[in-house]
Amino acid sequence: MPRVRHEECERFMISGRWSREVLSAFVCAVVLASVGCSADDGTNGVDGTNGVDGKDGSNGTNGKDGTNGKNGAEGADGLNGKDGTNGKDGTNGTDGTNGTDGTDGDDGANGKDGASSLIRTVSELAGDHCANGGIAVQVGLDVNANGTLDDVEVDAKSTKYLCNTLPAWPELPALPAVTTAYSFALAVNDVDQTARLGFMFNDAAYRAQLASEGPIWDGGGVYSGANVFAVYGFAGAGVNASWKAYQGRYTPQFYAYSELAFDSGSSYYTTNYTSFGGLISVVKDGGKGTYALTPAFSPGKAHSIAFVDHVLYALMAQKNVGMTLSTFPVDQFGNLSNVWKNLATVEAAASNATAPKLINAGGRLVGAYLAGGKATIRATATPATMTQASEFVEIGSCAGATRVDLGFADGKLYAGCIDTNGALSVRRAALTDLANVTWETVTLGVTGATSELDLSGLGTRMSIAVRQGTAVRAYASITDTTPSFDTVLPGSFDLVAAKEGLVLSVCDLTGNKTVRTFLR
Repeated sequence: MPRVRHEECERFMISGRWSREVLSAFVCAVVLASVGCSADDGTNGVDGTNGVDGKDGSNGTNGKDGTNGKNGAEGADGLNGKDGTNGKDGTNGTDGTNGTDGTDGDDGANGKDGASSLIRTVSELAGDHCANGGIAVQVGLDVNANGTLDDVEVDAKSTKYLCNTLPAWPELPALPAVTTAYSFALAVNDVDQTARLGFMFNDAAYRAQLASEGPIWDGGGVYSGANVFAVYGFAGAGVNASWKAYQGRYTPQFYAYSELAFDSGSSYYTTNYTSFGGLISVVKDGGKGTYALTPAFSPGKAHSIAFVDHVLYALMAQKNVGMTLSTFPVDQFGNLSNVWKNLATVEAAASNATAPKLINAGGRLVGAYLAGGKATIRATATPATMTQASEFVEIGSCAGATRVDLGFADGKLYAGCIDTNGALSVRRAALTDLANVTWETVTLGVTGATSELDLSGLGTRMSIAVRQGTAVRAYASITDTTPSFDTVLPGSFDLVAAKEGLVLSVCDLTGNKTVRTFLR
């Protein structure tokens, strides 16, 4: 209830406004009587008792379920329980009674006798095992019981080496200087793999010396004359070796561009003879010989020979015929009738084909020659039945070649060519399929311009000699980076890999006319 101040009641009463304000005065009196006319409010009264609670309202509609919470992480595995105590071992049972021994069986058959152990020695060329060469002592089991230690039976891990202590390539005693030196050539005897030398010369004093020693034959007539042809083998070994003539003959002829070949231990010395328009002759065992069917193209080397299955074959540049592959029956030596048989003509113009080379490459007959500005390489596995040039298959060539040579080693044919710039290249190939020969380039140690080359293979190694300027250089292995022989020498040279080692002979046919030989 609103409070009315005491001053307001008194003002209304004094003003005398009864008519309208009587009620107000009355109210004031009542109020004053109730609360008194005081300046301060009274104390609040005590709150009344709460009323009775109203009835509960109806339940509301249930709300939608909330989204399920994510599963909690799995708890860690509990610790493994302790292993239980092992049970006690059971008691061992009683051993059973041993059974009665059985009857002995029959003795087995005796085993085969074991293979015998064999030993052999071979010449070791200068290389990884012996810097100056030496002897390889090889051992192994004679598996095929033939009494010989074959290559496949050698136990390489057991091989021992007896190495030379002297420097490589000592020079052996030279042959005497002669009045005229016509030709010389090296070869390897096919029976014992030893080195051989063929030499044709004219010199009265040296002729008399050889005649007194007995190996020179004077057959009279066409087998006699002022000139001498002789074949030499080594007497002594190593640095004590020297050439010794063991067969030869007198002759009225003089020969050039010679080769020396062997079959069944017999020597065959070939020559170009400039008389009669140029003949090709072959002398057997320093005795009787034969000559080619027609005159040869003589301004350069016009022939080369090789044996396959003991049959003599020749690659010859013949006038009026061309470059032919021909054969001659060895039992007809001494028969001066023309019994050469031309098997095939591979180049029609002989004057266009020079520098032929023919070799036996693992039973294949392989030939190379220069013609038409390139070197052509041909091969056949069946020379005895050839009837046309297409059977002497062309298996390779060298464009722009001025020199070509062939060699065979480690079951592969090697072909070397020199081009017009003096660049030397060598390739090799297996000859298992002559219709599909794949050549591989050989990485050489030879660098610089080269004018002549000579390849020689024996066993698994291919060696090479080259002329570079005034120097003759020889590499024991074709892949060697440096030559083992490097000497300024004039003249022609020939290299063979033989039982004695590498043999290099050099002769200046127009200079000192002395055959000098170096052995590694």
